Amino acid sequence: MLLFSAGFVVVALLSKVIGCGLMAKLCRFSPPDCLKIGVGMMTRGEVALIVTSAVIDTETLGGYALSPDFMIMTVLLILVSSILTPVLLKVLYGKDKPNALPPVDAPTAPTAPPTSSAPTEPTEPSAPTEPTEPPAQTIEN
Repeated sequence: MLLFSAGFVVVALLSKVIGCGLMAKLCRFSPPDCLKIGVGMMTRGEVALIVTSAVIDTETLGGYALSPDFMIMTVLLILVSSILTPVLLKVLYGKDKPNALPPVDAPTAPTAPPTSSAPTEPTEPSAPTEPTEPPAQTIEN
């Protein structure tokens, strides 16, 4: 049963990666992005849990459709995919090199003018300057 459970988990994870990756390819994503999308969809196991639970609880043709052992395998699948997905995504996104943007210089705080110990004389405010008008343009015929 352990070997079957391991095979069940591997096939389920690969089918999620391949299925979602192919759909991403149909939407014209690049192959590395298709792989990232497929891996990112691996953890979506709540539907599998609901369907497995419903089928186990349903009596079909006088007997149960699935053994309760399948619920254990489904929970195992969800646990493995929940642990494996972030690790794989970190590896996949770690291969990407960020765009080499030039470093942005942090704005410098304005500095106060140097202070001197000598007393300063008050200065008279300068007279405001009159705005100058632009030269008039003439239209020649």
